[in-house]
Amino acid sequence: MLLVGSLVPSATTFLFIVGLLEFDPSPIGFAVMGLTFAAAIFRYRLLDVTPIARDIVLDNVDSGVLVLDRDDTIVDLNRSAREIIQMPDIRGTALESVFDSAGVDIELSGAHETSQTVSVDTNDGVRHFDVDVSPIYDSLDAYLGRVVIFTDDTDRIDRQRRLRERTAQLKRQNERLDQFASLVSHDLRNPLQIASGSLELARASDDDDLQRAEEALERMEDIIDELLLLARVGQEVTDPAPVDLQAVATDASQHVSTADSEVVVADRLPTVEADRDRLLHVFENLFRNAIDHNDDPVTITVGSVDDVTGFYVEDTGSGIPSDRGDEIFEEGYTTNSDGTGFGLSIVRDIVQAHGWTVVATDGEAGGARFEVTT
Repeated sequence: MLLVGSLVPSATTFLFIVGLLEFDPSPIGFAVMGLTFAAAIFRYRLLDVTPIARDIVLDNVDSGVLVLDRDDTIVDLNRSAREIIQMPDIRGTALESVFDSAGVDIELSGAHETSQTVSVDTNDGVRHFDVDVSPIYDSLDAYLGRVVIFTDDTDRIDRQRRLRERTAQLKRQNERLDQFASLVSHDLRNPLQIASGSLELARASDDDDLQRAEEALERMEDIIDELLLLARVGQEVTDPAPVDLQAVATDASQHVSTADSEVVVADRLPTVEADRDRLLHVFENLFRNAIDHNDDPVTITVGSVDDVTGFYVEDTGSGIPSDRGDEIFEEGYTTNSDGTGFGLSIVRDIVQAHGWTVVATDGEAGGARFEVTT
Protein backbone atom coordinates (compact mmCIF):
# COMPACT_ATOMS: atom_id res chain seq x y z
CA MET A 1 0.00 0.00 0.00
CA LEU A 2 2.84 2.40 0.77
CA LEU A 3 4.54 1.55 -2.52
CA VAL A 4 1.35 2.09 -4.54
CA GLY A 5 0.62 5.33 -2.74
CA SER A 6 4.11 6.63 -3.48
CA LEU A 7 3.88 5.84 -7.20
CA VAL A 8 0.47 7.37 -7.91
CA PRO A 9 1.51 11.10 -7.84
CA SER A 10 4.58 10.39 -9.98
CA ALA A 11 2.53 8.40 -12.53
CA THR A 12 -0.21 11.05 -12.86
CA THR A 13 2.35 13.85 -13.20
CA PHE A 14 4.18 11.85 -15.90
CA LEU A 15 0.95 11.43 -17.84
CA PHE A 16 0.38 15.20 -17.72
CA ILE A 17 3.95 16.00 -18.85
CA VAL A 18 3.81 13.71 -21.88
CA GLY A 19 0.48 15.24 -22.93
CA LEU A 20 -1.78 12.29 -22.24
CA LEU A 21 -3.77 14.40 -19.82
CA GLU A 22 -4.96 17.93 -20.52
CA PHE A 23 -5.10 18.96 -16.84
CA ASP A 24 -2.67 18.69 -13.96
CA PRO A 25 -3.76 15.61 -11.94
CA SER A 26 -1.27 16.19 -9.11
CA PRO A 27 -3.97 17.01 -6.49
CA ILE A 28 -5.78 13.80 -7.37
CA GLY A 29 -2.55 11.80 -7.19
CA PHE A 30 -1.67 13.19 -3.82
CA ALA A 31 -5.22 12.53 -2.58
CA VAL A 32 -4.92 8.88 -3.66
CA MET A 33 -1.52 8.69 -2.01
CA GLY A 34 -3.03 10.00 1.24
CA LEU A 35 -5.81 7.42 1.12
CA THR A 36 -3.43 4.53 0.50
CA PHE A 37 -1.11 5.72 3.26
CA ALA A 38 -4.06 5.95 5.66
CA ALA A 39 -5.11 2.42 4.72
CA ALA A 40 -1.59 1.12 5.25
CA ILE A 41 -1.27 2.76 8.65
CA PHE A 42 -4.75 2.24 10.09
CA ARG A 43 -6.35 -0.64 8.15
CA TYR A 44 -3.27 -2.83 8.29
CA ARG A 45 -2.05 -1.44 11.64
CA LEU A 46 1.41 -0.58 10.36
CA LEU A 47 2.39 1.18 13.58
CA ASP A 48 0.52 -1.15 15.95
CA VAL A 49 2.46 -2.45 18.96
CA THR A 50 2.01 -6.11 17.91
CA PRO A 51 4.45 -6.25 15.00
CA ILE A 52 6.86 -3.91 16.74
CA ALA A 53 6.99 -5.98 19.95
CA ARG A 54 6.91 -9.41 18.29
CA ASP A 55 10.67 -10.01 18.41
CA ILE A 56 10.94 -8.73 21.99
CA VAL A 57 7.99 -10.68 23.39
CA LEU A 58 8.24 -13.95 21.49
CA ASP A 59 11.99 -14.28 21.78
CA ASN A 60 11.97 -13.68 25.54
CA VAL A 61 9.31 -16.17 26.63
CA ASP A 62 10.64 -19.30 28.34
CA SER A 63 8.60 -21.67 26.19
CA GLY A 64 9.85 -22.72 22.78
CA VAL A 65 7.48 -21.74 19.95
CA LEU A 66 7.43 -23.17 16.41
CA VAL A 67 5.03 -21.92 13.71
CA LEU A 68 4.27 -24.37 10.90
CA ASP A 69 2.48 -23.95 7.57
CA ARG A 70 0.02 -26.38 6.01
CA ASP A 71 2.85 -28.71 4.96
CA ASP A 72 4.44 -28.73 8.45
CA THR A 73 7.30 -26.57 7.26
CA ILE A 74 8.76 -24.29 9.92
CA VAL A 75 8.02 -20.69 9.02
CA ASP A 76 9.00 -19.07 12.31
CA LEU A 77 10.47 -19.93 15.72
CA ASN A 78 11.76 -18.12 18.77
CA ARG A 79 15.08 -18.22 20.58
CA SER A 80 13.94 -20.79 23.18
CA ALA A 81 12.94 -23.20 20.40
CA ARG A 82 16.40 -22.84 18.83
CA GLU A 83 18.01 -23.67 22.19
CA ILE A 84 15.80 -26.72 22.66
CA ILE A 85 16.39 -28.10 19.17
CA GLN A 86 20.05 -26.95 19.23
CA MET A 87 20.14 -25.96 15.58
CA PRO A 88 20.71 -22.64 13.78
CA ASP A 89 17.87 -20.94 11.92
CA ILE A 90 15.71 -23.76 10.56
CA ARG A 91 12.97 -21.72 8.92
CA GLY A 92 11.90 -23.31 5.66
CA THR A 93 12.82 -26.81 6.88
CA ALA A 94 10.33 -29.66 7.25
CA LEU A 95 9.50 -30.27 10.91
CA GLU A 96 9.89 -34.04 10.65
CA SER A 97 13.49 -33.82 9.44
CA VAL A 98 14.33 -31.28 12.15
CA PHE A 99 12.88 -33.48 14.90
CA ASP A 100 14.68 -36.54 13.54
CA SER A 101 18.00 -34.68 13.63
CA ALA A 102 17.35 -33.32 17.12
CA GLY A 103 16.19 -36.67 18.51
CA VAL A 104 12.73 -35.37 19.39
CA ASP A 105 9.88 -37.86 19.12
CA ILE A 106 6.54 -36.08 18.65
CA GLU A 107 3.38 -37.35 17.01
CA LEU A 108 1.46 -34.85 14.87
CA SER A 109 -1.98 -36.22 14.07
CA GLY A 110 -3.73 -34.02 11.55
CA ALA A 111 -5.18 -30.60 12.31
CA HIS A 112 -6.07 -31.41 15.91
CA GLU A 113 -4.95 -30.13 19.28
CA THR A 114 -2.60 -32.56 21.00
CA SER A 115 -0.56 -32.60 24.20
CA GLN A 116 2.32 -34.91 25.05
CA THR A 117 5.53 -35.08 27.05
CA VAL A 118 8.91 -35.58 25.41
CA SER A 119 12.48 -35.85 26.64
CA VAL A 120 15.23 -33.93 24.84
CA ASP A 121 18.97 -34.31 25.32
CA THR A 122 20.18 -30.71 25.66
CA ASN A 123 23.48 -29.10 26.64
CA ASP A 124 22.14 -28.98 30.23
CA GLY A 125 21.34 -32.69 30.24
CA VAL A 126 18.05 -34.44 29.60
CA ARG A 127 15.12 -32.03 29.85
CA HIS A 128 11.44 -32.93 29.88
CA PHE A 129 8.93 -30.81 27.96
CA ASP A 130 5.17 -30.61 27.74
CA VAL A 131 4.42 -30.16 24.03
CA ASP A 132 1.13 -28.55 22.98
CA VAL A 133 0.19 -28.52 19.29
CA SER A 134 -2.62 -26.18 18.22
CA PRO A 135 -4.00 -25.65 14.70
CA ILE A 136 -4.29 -22.15 13.16
CA TYR A 137 -7.34 -21.09 11.13
CA ASP A 138 -8.15 -17.91 9.28
CA SER A 139 -11.37 -15.92 9.61
CA LEU A 140 -13.09 -18.30 7.17
CA ASP A 141 -12.01 -21.38 9.15
CA ALA A 142 -9.50 -22.39 6.52
CA TYR A 143 -6.58 -24.38 7.93
CA LEU A 144 -3.34 -22.38 7.75
CA GLY A 145 -0.92 -24.42 9.84
CA ARG A 146 -0.21 -24.97 13.50
CA VAL A 147 1.79 -23.78 16.49
CA VAL A 148 4.01 -26.12 18.54
CA ILE A 149 4.83 -24.90 22.06
CA PHE A 150 7.50 -26.55 24.26
CA THR A 151 7.10 -25.89 28.01
CA ASP A 152 9.96 -27.04 30.23
CA ASP A 153 8.51 -29.37 32.89
CA THR A 154 11.76 -30.92 34.09
CA ASP A 155 11.58 -29.58 37.65
CA ARG A 156 8.05 -30.92 38.24
CA ILE A 157 8.89 -34.33 36.79
CA ASP A 158 12.08 -34.51 38.87
CA ARG A 159 10.10 -33.61 42.02
CA GLN A 160 7.60 -36.37 41.24
CA ARG A 161 10.42 -38.84 40.70
CA ARG A 162 12.06 -37.87 44.00
CA LEU A 163 8.68 -38.12 45.73
CA ARG A 164 8.15 -41.62 44.34
CA GLU A 165 11.63 -42.64 45.45
CA ARG A 166 11.05 -41.18 48.93
CA THR A 167 7.67 -42.90 49.17
CA ALA A 168 9.23 -46.22 48.21
CA GLN A 169 12.00 -45.67 50.77
CA LEU A 170 9.49 -44.90 53.53
CA LYS A 171 7.48 -47.96 52.54
CA ARG A 172 10.57 -50.13 52.88
CA GLN A 173 11.34 -48.55 56.25
CA ASN A 174 7.81 -49.18 57.47
CA GLU A 175 8.05 -52.78 56.32
CA ARG A 176 11.30 -53.17 58.28
CA LEU A 177 9.66 -51.61 61.34
CA ASP A 178 6.75 -54.03 61.05
CA GLN A 179 9.18 -56.94 60.75
CA PHE A 180 11.06 -55.63 63.79
CA ALA A 181 7.86 -55.28 65.79
CA SER A 182 6.75 -58.78 64.82
CA LEU A 183 10.15 -60.18 65.76
CA VAL A 184 10.12 -58.49 69.16
CA SER A 185 6.51 -59.41 69.81
CA HIS A 186 6.76 -63.06 68.83
CA ASP A 187 10.34 -64.22 69.26
CA LEU A 188 11.09 -62.45 72.54
CA ARG A 189 7.76 -62.62 74.32
CA ASN A 190 7.54 -66.42 74.20
CA PRO A 191 10.82 -67.11 76.08
CA LEU A 192 9.97 -64.28 78.49
CA GLN A 193 6.65 -65.89 79.31
CA ILE A 194 8.32 -69.27 79.80
CA ALA A 195 10.97 -67.75 82.08
CA SER A 196 8.34 -65.82 84.06
CA GLY A 197 6.26 -68.98 84.52
CA SER A 198 9.27 -70.97 85.66
CA LEU A 199 10.15 -68.26 88.16
CA GLU A 200 6.65 -68.37 89.61
CA LEU A 201 7.06 -72.10 90.24
CA ALA A 202 10.45 -71.54 91.88
CA ARG A 203 9.40 -68.59 94.08
CA ALA A 204 8.70 -70.93 97.05
CA SER A 205 12.40 -70.86 97.83
CA ASP A 206 12.34 -67.08 98.41
CA ASP A 207 15.76 -66.86 96.86
CA ASP A 208 17.00 -63.27 96.37
CA ASP A 209 18.52 -64.31 93.05
CA LEU A 210 15.10 -65.37 91.82
CA GLN A 211 13.71 -62.01 92.92
CA ARG A 212 16.35 -60.17 90.91
CA ALA A 213 15.71 -62.42 87.91
CA GLU A 214 12.01 -61.67 88.07
CA GLU A 215 12.68 -57.93 88.21
CA ALA A 216 15.00 -58.23 85.21
CA LEU A 217 12.34 -60.09 83.23
CA GLU A 218 9.73 -57.47 84.13
CA ARG A 219 12.12 -54.77 82.96
CA MET A 220 12.69 -56.63 79.67
CA GLU A 221 8.94 -56.84 79.18
CA ASP A 222 8.61 -53.08 79.78
CA ILE A 223 11.35 -52.43 77.23
CA ILE A 224 9.61 -54.66 74.68
CA ASP A 225 6.29 -52.88 75.21
CA GLU A 226 7.85 -49.46 74.73
CA LEU A 227 9.95 -50.58 71.74
CA LEU A 228 6.81 -51.86 70.04
CA LEU A 229 5.04 -48.61 70.81
CA LEU A 230 8.03 -46.56 69.61
CA ALA A 231 8.09 -48.46 66.32
CA ARG A 232 4.45 -47.65 65.59
CA VAL A 233 3.66 -44.21 67.01
CA GLY A 234 5.93 -42.11 64.78
CA GLN A 235 3.89 -42.56 61.62
CA GLU A 236 2.14 -39.37 60.54
CA VAL A 237 -1.43 -38.95 61.76
CA THR A 238 -3.51 -38.82 58.56
CA ASP A 239 -7.04 -39.25 59.89
CA PRO A 240 -7.44 -37.20 63.09
CA ALA A 241 -10.77 -36.75 64.87
CA PRO A 242 -12.00 -34.34 67.57
CA VAL A 243 -10.67 -35.45 70.98
CA ASP A 244 -11.73 -34.07 74.38
CA LEU A 245 -8.45 -33.50 76.22
CA GLN A 246 -10.12 -33.62 79.64
CA ALA A 247 -11.62 -37.04 78.95
CA VAL A 248 -8.46 -38.58 77.50
CA ALA A 249 -6.28 -37.19 80.34
CA THR A 250 -8.69 -38.61 82.91
CA ASP A 251 -8.63 -42.02 81.21
CA ALA A 252 -4.82 -41.98 81.16
CA SER A 253 -4.66 -41.26 84.90
CA GLN A 254 -6.75 -44.38 85.52
CA HIS A 255 -4.38 -46.53 83.43
CA VAL A 256 -1.28 -45.49 85.38
CA SER A 257 -0.41 -46.71 88.86
CA THR A 258 -0.08 -43.40 90.71
CA ALA A 259 0.59 -44.87 94.20
CA ASP A 260 0.37 -41.87 96.56
CA SER A 261 0.71 -39.30 93.77
CA GLU A 262 -2.30 -37.35 92.53
CA VAL A 263 -3.39 -36.35 89.01
CA VAL A 264 -5.48 -33.18 88.75
CA VAL A 265 -7.17 -32.51 85.39
CA ALA A 266 -8.48 -28.99 84.76
CA ASP A 267 -12.20 -28.58 84.08
CA ARG A 268 -11.78 -26.64 80.87
CA LEU A 269 -9.43 -28.11 78.33
CA PRO A 270 -9.63 -27.58 74.55
CA THR A 271 -10.82 -30.12 72.03
CA VAL A 272 -8.11 -31.00 69.47
CA GLU A 273 -7.93 -32.93 66.22
CA ALA A 274 -5.89 -36.02 67.09
CA ASP A 275 -5.51 -39.79 67.15
CA ARG A 276 -7.07 -40.58 70.53
CA ASP A 277 -5.18 -43.82 71.16
CA ARG A 278 -1.81 -42.22 70.54
CA LEU A 279 -2.72 -39.12 72.53
CA LEU A 280 -3.59 -41.43 75.42
CA HIS A 281 0.00 -42.74 75.30
CA VAL A 282 1.28 -39.15 75.60
CA PHE A 283 -0.53 -38.56 78.88
CA GLU A 284 0.32 -42.02 80.23
CA ASN A 285 4.03 -41.57 79.55
CA LEU A 286 4.10 -38.05 81.00
CA PHE A 287 2.32 -39.27 84.15
CA ARG A 288 4.72 -42.22 84.53
CA ASN A 289 7.67 -39.92 83.94
CA ALA A 290 6.59 -37.65 86.82
CA ILE A 291 5.94 -40.55 89.19
CA ASP A 292 9.00 -42.68 88.36
CA HIS A 293 11.54 -39.84 88.44
CA ASN A 294 10.61 -38.48 91.85
CA ASP A 295 11.19 -40.27 95.15
CA ASP A 296 8.32 -38.57 96.96
CA PRO A 297 4.67 -38.48 95.89
CA VAL A 298 3.90 -35.60 93.53
CA THR A 299 0.86 -33.74 92.32
CA ILE A 300 0.49 -33.81 88.52
CA THR A 301 -1.60 -31.08 86.93
CA VAL A 302 -3.04 -31.07 83.41
CA GLY A 303 -4.18 -27.69 82.07
CA SER A 304 -4.44 -25.53 78.97
CA VAL A 305 -1.59 -23.30 77.75
CA ASP A 306 -2.29 -19.58 77.73
CA ASP A 307 -2.29 -17.65 74.41
CA VAL A 308 -1.97 -20.77 72.25
CA THR A 309 -4.00 -23.89 71.56
CA GLY A 310 -2.44 -26.67 73.57
CA PHE A 311 -2.02 -28.24 76.98
CA TYR A 312 0.58 -28.82 79.67
CA VAL A 313 1.44 -31.57 82.15
CA GLU A 314 3.21 -30.26 85.25
CA ASP A 315 4.39 -31.92 88.46
CA THR A 316 5.62 -30.77 91.86
CA GLY A 317 8.76 -32.89 91.78
CA SER A 318 12.46 -32.04 91.60
CA GLY A 319 12.30 -30.74 88.03
CA ILE A 320 14.62 -31.11 85.05
CA PRO A 321 18.35 -30.36 85.38
CA SER A 322 19.10 -27.12 83.51
CA ASP A 323 21.83 -28.77 81.43
CA ARG A 324 19.65 -31.72 80.39
CA GLY A 325 16.71 -29.97 78.73
CA ASP A 326 17.72 -30.98 75.19
CA GLU A 327 18.56 -34.59 76.07
CA ILE A 328 15.45 -35.78 77.85
CA PHE A 329 13.56 -36.52 74.59
CA GLU A 330 16.36 -38.70 73.18
CA GLU A 331 15.86 -42.46 72.98
CA GLY A 332 17.43 -44.27 75.90
CA TYR A 333 17.95 -41.21 78.10
CA THR A 334 16.84 -41.75 81.70
CA THR A 335 17.94 -40.81 85.21
CA ASN A 336 16.11 -43.77 86.72
CA SER A 337 18.02 -47.05 86.91
CA ASP A 338 14.76 -48.93 86.41
CA GLY A 339 13.61 -46.77 83.46
CA THR A 340 13.77 -47.75 79.82
CA GLY A 341 14.59 -44.28 78.48
CA PHE A 342 11.88 -44.45 75.82
CA GLY A 343 8.95 -42.74 77.55
CA LEU A 344 9.67 -39.12 76.58
CA SER A 345 10.96 -40.06 73.12
CA ILE A 346 7.59 -41.75 72.54
CA VAL A 347 5.90 -38.52 73.66
CA ARG A 348 8.03 -36.51 71.23
CA ASP A 349 7.35 -38.86 68.29
CA ILE A 350 3.58 -38.90 68.88
CA VAL A 351 3.46 -35.10 69.20
CA GLN A 352 5.50 -34.63 66.00
CA ALA A 353 3.36 -37.19 64.17
CA HIS A 354 0.40 -34.86 64.84
CA GLY A 355 2.35 -31.86 63.51
CA TRP A 356 2.58 -30.39 67.04
CA THR A 357 5.52 -29.29 69.19
CA VAL A 358 6.52 -30.20 72.75
CA VAL A 359 8.94 -28.37 75.04
CA ALA A 360 10.18 -29.11 78.55
CA THR A 361 10.48 -26.28 81.06
CA ASP A 362 10.24 -25.59 84.78
CA GLY A 363 6.89 -25.70 86.55
CA GLU A 364 5.58 -23.08 88.96
CA ALA A 365 6.45 -25.29 91.95
CA GLY A 366 9.91 -26.12 90.63
CA GLY A 367 8.96 -29.43 89.06
CA ALA A 368 8.95 -30.45 85.41
CA ARG A 369 6.46 -28.92 82.98
CA PHE A 370 5.80 -30.24 79.47
CA GLU A 371 3.94 -27.93 77.10
CA VAL A 372 2.37 -29.29 73.91
CA THR A 373 1.33 -26.71 71.32
CA THR A 374 -1.22 -28.01 68.86
